Amino acid sequence: MLARRRVASSALGALALVASCGGGGSHAFGMHSTRPMVGSTVAAQPPFTPLPRRQTSPLVLIGDSMANESIRELRAAAARSGLPLQLHTQGKAGPCNQLGLVEQALAAHPRVVAIEWIGNTSFTSPCTRAFFPAEVAAETRRALERIAAVRRPGTTVVLVGIPPIVQVPWDGSRTALEPLYRSWVATHPGFAYADTTTALAPDGRFHATLPCRPADVAAKACGAFGAPAGQVVVRDSIGLHFCPVRYVLDVEQCPVISSGAERYAEAIVTRLRAVALAR
Repeated sequence: MLARRRVASSALGALALVASCGGGGSHAFGMHSTRPMVGSTVAAQPPFTPLPRRQTSPLVLIGDSMANESIRELRAAAARSGLPLQLHTQGKAGPCNQLGLVEQALAAHPRVVAIEWIGNTSFTSPCTRAFFPAEVAAETRRALERIAAVRRPGTTVVLVGIPPIVQVPWDGSRTALEPLYRSWVATHPGFAYADTTTALAPDGRFHATLPCRPADVAAKACGAFGAPAGQVVVRDSIGLHFCPVRYVLDVEQCPVISSGAERYAEAIVTRLRAVALAR
């Protein structure tokens, strides 16, 4: 999955949401295998363009391919909740190539900056050339230390949690980063955590399908794409992202309804709204 930056502003406009590390196309920068993934088509991406100055607003999300794949759903969830939202996402993103973007956002002193990183480290210079969980955690911790140093009172940094993953090596990255995110929030004022596991894995374990919701039935996604009756596909065939069918990752949008992306986006936006309203 090669990265491509996507910038999207909701019609509501004022606030911005920032997430990073992860695949693109509906993904963001992060640790991703340099080999094409089964079930996905890979396309070349242009270099990432830094966030333009003055384009941050009271709420920001910067993220990798997980947020990038869910960009359509994030917009919709933000609109439904009345939350003006700006998104800056790119496949294969991570602390190594998005930390500067986060610093730019923090310099504008927004109300909320959300960061979504699943552990990408081996794709773009100066990223680490390894997927070892300890190395991923160390690099992410260094980025969080820098973020804590430049964050000013009045801005809350939201760390977006990582739902269960079975695709190697991101399964190991998730094992290393989830405890780091939770412990960091518990010990650092001005940080908050957005849980996404409950929405996609109610029992804490990876699920390729979940019981259908009314929207899935209405969209004729219930029992489709190989899901059993009464179930809907919420994760892709490689156990990392959400789209139930193949498409050009980081370049196109999932061409069908993605119940997994919807649930992921709703979990993020619900948490961001709560943090913003609590300020």
